[in-house]
Amino acid sequence: MPADENQGPSKHLLAVGMPVYNGARWLEQSIESILSQSFTDFELFIADNASSDETGTICRRYAEADPRVRYHRHARNRGALKNYNDVFGMTASKYFKWASCSDICKPSLFERCIEILEARDEVVLAYAQTVLFSSISGGQSLFYQNLTLEDDSPSDRIRVAFDWLEGLNNAYNGVFRRSALNNMMPYREARGFDINMMLEMSLYGKFVEVEEPLFHRRFDPESTGEKLAHKEQVSFFGADNMEFGPLQRASRQLDRFAMPFRTPIPLAEKLRIELELMYRSMWLGPALARRLISLARRVWGKIY
Repeated sequence: MPADENQGPSKHLLAVGMPVYNGARWLEQSIESILSQSFTDFELFIADNASSDETGTICRRYAEADPRVRYHRHARNRGALKNYNDVFGMTASKYFKWASCSDICKPSLFERCIEILEARDEVVLAYAQTVLFSSISGGQSLFYQNLTLEDDSPSDRIRVAFDWLEGLNNAYNGVFRRSALNNMMPYREARGFDINMMLEMSLYGKFVEVEEPLFHRRFDPESTGEKLAHKEQVSFFGADNMEFGPLQRASRQLDRFAMPFRTPIPLAEKLRIELELMYRSMWLGPALARRLISLARRVWGKIY
């Protein structure tokens, strides 16, 4: 079977999904860091958004050389966020991890995360400390995420997550328990909704940080992190109707009020979360509050 055909669901314990678009510059380094892991029971599934550079050539070479690598090329650029959903939906495994085509996984990253998930059923995400680095300037720094969520109460977990998830969402690059992630996938294809996904994930179980800097996130021009941070990278997102601006922020905030009612947590916990959200919304300012009310009225009008 050709290396770029979808070969069916994975039989491995872990599936690593790598969405890519024109990522040839650092792609080999990223793939090598994954294939060099001490934990080997995984597949790497790469979904290419119709790249115009050497991405396809590189991916096919790895797929032909290593049976753990699968490569699929979309006929057109479906957009980065849709492709993030695609790599999840086109794999099957007990655990799942997203991987960027420009970041580096240290050799024991998968092993340390899987150890935690295998030992503790209540944990839905294990992630490692993150180092932010630049291959151009040579600079690097340890990023303090502080997203270990060990509380038994879902409302307590999400309250801590609210405080630490705004900004860089590095924990998103950890290893997820698929049975929990299945409840919310595919997720909203709009910028910033990865934060909401993480908040909702915290209602299903605990997050644990591996206290070692095993994930290195690149911040150079053209790296995935930089492209995701700037709305002008339309070619990367690949969607003319991509949501930006105040309306999207209001929509994201309203979605947070809905997420407790999508999860099987006790009613008392749902109400505690709603009260927390109402309290936090008081600090958003009158302009955003008016937008939230306006958007709520529009949604209400469509329903009724």
